[in-house]
Amino acid sequence: MSPTEKLKTKVLESIRKNFADVTIKEIDRFILQPTIYSRLKSRALELIQETYPDATEQDLDHWIISTGYGGDAPRPYENITSLIYVYAANLLNSGRRGPNKRAFARLASSVIAKYYLREGALSAIEIDDFARKFLIEIDETNIQLTEKGNQKYLNDLCNINENKKSTIRLLLLSLISFCNFLRDSYRSSAINYHKSFLNQEETSFDQVSAKLQEIVGIKLIGVAVGMNFMKDSQMPAVADGSLEIANSGLIRYLVKPDMHVMRFMLYLTGRYKSSVNELCHLTPDRFTAAYADSKPSGIYQARVANQEPSDLPKGEVLCINDIYTIAEVESIPPIYIDRILYLIGSGSFKGSKDLKTSQIDRYRYVLTSEYIYYREVFFRLRRAARLIELKAPKVVVSNEEEWLNIELGRAEAALLGLYVPYTDQQQKELDSLKEIDELLNGED
Repeated sequence: MSPTEKLKTKVLESIRKNFADVTIKEIDRFILQPTIYSRLKSRALELIQETYPDATEQDLDHWIISTGYGGDAPRPYENITSLIYVYAANLLNSGRRGPNKRAFARLASSVIAKYYLREGALSAIEIDDFARKFLIEIDETNIQLTEKGNQKYLNDLCNINENKKSTIRLLLLSLISFCNFLRDSYRSSAINYHKSFLNQEETSFDQVSAKLQEIVGIKLIGVAVGMNFMKDSQMPAVADGSLEIANSGLIRYLVKPDMHVMRFMLYLTGRYKSSVNELCHLTPDRFTAAYADSKPSGIYQARVANQEPSDLPKGEVLCINDIYTIAEVESIPPIYIDRILYLIGSGSFKGSKDLKTSQIDRYRYVLTSEYIYYREVFFRLRRAARLIELKAPKVVVSNEEEWLNIELGRAEAALLGLYVPYTDQQQKELDSLKEIDELLNGED
């Protein structure tokens, strides 16, 4: 039995104490698929195939770069009406109760194009006049904003200033502010807005943050909705069917820290150590607070340099930076990680929440199928196997084997509900992993 096989067998025996059905084949899978993204993508495809047996990896790749608005707003990066459609639809992407997002987006973009867009320039909009134009358009088109009809929104539009907190009033005020922004900052041009995402040769979160802060102060636009709107409006310009995002500037960095993405990232970074069931049901105030107040696991911490702009919410910013960190290590666009996590969490593939597997089962499948408490064990096993393959000095391999024993002990303790911290010396060694990583990631 080779040294690597001995290490695998040792790990297998430990895991089988709690997961009796694990096999050497599954352990090999973690060695052959070392990246977080490849594991997530593999799980996502398996979940999709339970509902759509003929789905292929190419189908999944196509979904990752799609935005869902192609039929109604095919070119938001160059057409102002399409851009406004995507903005209006995104206002209802946050879970806010209100009209059907597509119906509202069609209505809003049509009203603005018909009454407030002259020779390519947006004119000023007053809330009372805007509400009247909405009423006219609803009457002329008979568009249905909800399955139960339009009566509630017709009443609110007729009395637009009576209820300052009505959903329709807030939606209209947000649209007015966005149109003012486009007129004042980008000369009412979707093309000019698009170009502002492409003029960066090197990208940092500070640059993404600057784009986000252009709109994040508008009513109903927070970090998640703002990032998602920018992604939906810009991705169609640079993505193609082969999943190659060329010359995309900031666009590949427009990830949305929504509830599913933040929940999964809490676990993937080792920030959250409770049950998968509890994770699945974390409410927005709890998962944003958990992100803001926690630190990643020792191994992950050695690979991430969290930035914290003071003018954006800490939890969401940390999540975005964690996604960027994984993407940089694995040499993929950050948007790929965001989209895979959203698909798994939401269950949406061809339609709205169409995967037949329940949400809690999807969470469990993705997280517990990785034997979550053994993440650091797999990390050390992978490193040891690679060092053996590279014929590294025995002292280096022995050190990895010692770490494998440490992580096996920590994993078994975690399964009993106990947390074993690293010693100061161990933490120092974790912080210096990058030097050895350069060897492991180099050419043979």
